[in-house]
Amino acid sequence: MTFRDLTVENDALRPDLKGQEVALSVLGDDFLAENCVFRSTQDTLFAGPLPPDLIERYDGFLADILRRDGHFRQVYRNCRIEGSVDFIFGCADALFDCCEIRSVHEERDLGFVAAPAHTLEQTEGFLFRNCCFTREEGVGNHTIFLARPWRDYGLSVFENCTYGPHIRPEGFDKWNDTDRDKTARFYETPPVSGRVPWVRLPDIPAE
Repeated sequence: MTFRDLTVENDALRPDLKGQEVALSVLGDDFLAENCVFRSTQDTLFAGPLPPDLIERYDGFLADILRRDGHFRQVYRNCRIEGSVDFIFGCADALFDCCEIRSVHEERDLGFVAAPAHTLEQTEGFLFRNCCFTREEGVGNHTIFLARPWRDYGLSVFENCTYGPHIRPEGFDKWNDTDRDKTARFYETPPVSGRVPWVRLPDIPAE
């Protein structure tokens, strides 16, 4: 499936009161979005599937289509994705190529861009390549983390990206009181001074 030149928005607002506000859920393979805008606050883009434990837990609660399992490859090219908390999340092997990743203001002190939940067997995860991390007016300096692992072994790579002053110097969070800093697979190149000690340089194969 391909999306081109579309805007998809969830305009509910106030996730601090209402909770999750997904604009788009993608549960499929070979998905391409080009020149699109996906806009919400919390949990804007679900790049599915769900992590395996939630697929099992939500049996009988979520529709079967939302619990679909599989190896889903997705590409988002020249898109703008807007949100506040965990606004790119899920278990897809997803490439974000030359996208604007825009943090929006809401009534919380901290925000998070990516919340990956990949299994250990997955080796691609979320790849942000040549992306620009921006903010709207009202988002403060040093208030946004690039990623936090929604599950152990969550995988995100940040390659040749540019960051506005809203990104926190340490870059990444381990997810509340967990020990996921010991299992998270977060990589960044070129290296940025001040990042958490558990972020690493990716092993990028030669062309």
